[in-house]
Amino acid sequence: MADNMDSNSDTIEEDGVISLDDLDTLLADEDPSFSNEMKKMSEDEELRKAEVEVIDFEDPEGDIAEESKVSFPEKHPKLQKLIDPIKNLFRNIKLKFEDIFNSVKRKLANLLLWFKSDFPVIAKKQALDFIEATKQTAQKIKDKKHKYSALPKRTKWGIYTTIVFVVSVGGVIFISTKTSWVPSIKEPLYESLEGVADRVIEIEDGSTLKSLYRAFPQPEHYVQLEKIVVNLKRVNNYTLPMAAVEYYLELDSTETAIEIKDREKMVIDSVQRTLEEFTYNELKTKAGISKMKAAVRYSINNLLNQGRVNKVQLKTFILKP
Repeated sequence: MADNMDSNSDTIEEDGVISLDDLDTLLADEDPSFSNEMKKMSEDEELRKAEVEVIDFEDPEGDIAEESKVSFPEKHPKLQKLIDPIKNLFRNIKLKFEDIFNSVKRKLANLLLWFKSDFPVIAKKQALDFIEATKQTAQKIKDKKHKYSALPKRTKWGIYTTIVFVVSVGGVIFISTKTSWVPSIKEPLYESLEGVADRVIEIEDGSTLKSLYRAFPQPEHYVQLEKIVVNLKRVNNYTLPMAAVEYYLELDSTETAIEIKDREKMVIDSVQRTLEEFTYNELKTKAGISKMKAAVRYSINNLLNQGRVNKVQLKTFILKP
């Protein structure tokens, strides 16, 4: 084999080129197993039928140009400016939640550690203190009992009498605040007619009710008051608002009209006092006028001995700012 290797080496050195047959012989001598594998592959029918594709990796003329890779921020800078704040926001929220979670986790761990280490000691100490306090209280009660047993009978009867007296007085005071147990000289006033009425009628919610003053209608009367001129309520020191008003009063009966005419000066004075409480800005609006009419009607009705004013209407209404 050495002679063969030497002859082959001479052939390579002389010619500078090795033939395929010499290469096969050299491989068979050096690695017989590799030669057998190659022989099996050459005899394999599937490998013979396989198509071989030759790829030319060289592109000397530059027909295939490599596309330069461009990042998303470079390709869409405006869109990236919108995305960055949102990403930062979500990142901050995530970090915040992580901080909260870690904080809660640490507190729970500290709590569990406290329950394992400090709580048993504290609980034991509190229990011992409670037992000791109970023992001291029981001893005090026992001492008081011995002292009470040593008292003479007269003193004991005095204590019993005092306790009974205090309890009796307290019971009388309590009953007096709740009910009237002392007989009344006069008949008590009825707080409700339900107990003495012949029958009780329950009115359902939402039912249509009629005012007591309109339950027995009478011919209505109108009375015109004299012209009233008043100074309105001032909101600053450099204005003097005034109002001139003439009222029509719609009354519920003739007797009410007669009373208003007889006491007209008192009625006008009451109306003036009512108007003086309003400002110019209030009376220049519809809501303010409605409020003023209601206030005038209320003030006149408080003066009347009988009857009432149903409506207040305006004949003249002048405002000066």
